[in-house]
Amino acid sequence: MQTVRYCYALDESNRLVSIKEAKETNNTFVCPCCNSEMTKRCGQFRAWHFAHKKKQCDYDNYLHTVAEQKIMEWFNKSEKVMIDIESFSKCPNLDQCKWHQEEEEEGYSRCRNLITQNYDLKRWFSHAELEKSYTKNGERFVADIFCHNRKPNGQPLFIEICVTHSCEPKKIESGIKIIEFKIKSEADIDAIINSPIRKSEHTHFYNFQPKGAIGEIEDFGIPLQIFVLRPSMKAFLDRSLSCHEVGLHRGIFEITIDYNDSFPYFLNDGGFYAVAMAVASQYFRFNSCALCKYQVYNDWENTNICTLYKKYGTKKYCRDNNAAECSFFRRNEELIKQRIEAFNKYKEKNHVDIWLEEELQFINHQNIPKLISPQECFSCPIYRPRCGHCLGAKIRNGRRYVVCDWKKPE
Repeated sequence: MQTVRYCYALDESNRLVSIKEAKETNNTFVCPCCNSEMTKRCGQFRAWHFAHKKKQCDYDNYLHTVAEQKIMEWFNKSEKVMIDIESFSKCPNLDQCKWHQEEEEEGYSRCRNLITQNYDLKRWFSHAELEKSYTKNGERFVADIFCHNRKPNGQPLFIEICVTHSCEPKKIESGIKIIEFKIKSEADIDAIINSPIRKSEHTHFYNFQPKGAIGEIEDFGIPLQIFVLRPSMKAFLDRSLSCHEVGLHRGIFEITIDYNDSFPYFLNDGGFYAVAMAVASQYFRFNSCALCKYQVYNDWENTNICTLYKKYGTKKYCRDNNAAECSFFRRNEELIKQRIEAFNKYKEKNHVDIWLEEELQFINHQNIPKLISPQECFSCPIYRPRCGHCLGAKIRNGRRYVVCDWKKPE
């Protein structure tokens, strides 16, 4: 379909009128760009339009002039000029959240959501005029359409018309708020004045800095997983945790990390549970299959098994064994060291929350008496249940762990 050109002209009162408005009048019309006389073409077969009586002027210049005039008139006559600006809503806990993450992809984050905010430009800008200059930081800029700020010394809004040339880089870098319309036909002008202003392929915003909004907390959340060590020295992973639920402690020692990061990062170290058990063994003395040199991963069965189950009759699957009572338990010091190193490397680049029950912090931070499970006392060669000198005989605060300063001989 051929684009209709020259649909606007100036009448005798210097008012810009469309060919539809001009059809029933006998006024003289001139081109808004070159001021030469134009005639109406309102036939039955071709689309109505104006035509120059003599030489036709440059259509790009004509289009730029008409766009300036039409958009300025629309701005001044409208009670409201609505603009839709892409902004963001953020988690209400964002500023205090340890798990806050920067933008992962353009326009997406687990702590922020893209939203569209509606503003009425007439609330801040009273009226518009053509080709007015404005000086900022010693630089003089001329706007195609200059929108006056309602505040006496407020910065204006520039509306720029791009037919062949885009907005100058210096003008954009000035910090002045600019709306740039790219126009290829008179139909584009009609589309602008008949709908809210939105960012698109043909409409660009420069130097707009929306403040954003505070969203609802349930719309945000970083999935976490937490390793919990109980007073009984039994441990488990909770993979249903959200960043809003951190702080609800259920054990004596906990490690919380980002749920999505742990799978790829600790894949070669037995997974997050195995790594966390190794880290916990720095604070507590306990037996666990995850720390045992006889545990191996069986690819066929997709689970951990004990390599001694055939020779010594231990249970095949590690999940069925009780390492605290197993006489064959031997710590895999090399593997434990490897897992602790992997955890420390992860901690250098990612946020990790390590929590130790408050009453135990002094003991562990001073690197003296370790916490052990009660059953370990019974195999201790210096165990003296009635001797006040043996710390291993005491249960602290009714908990199922004890304090012991005995070190196993090399």
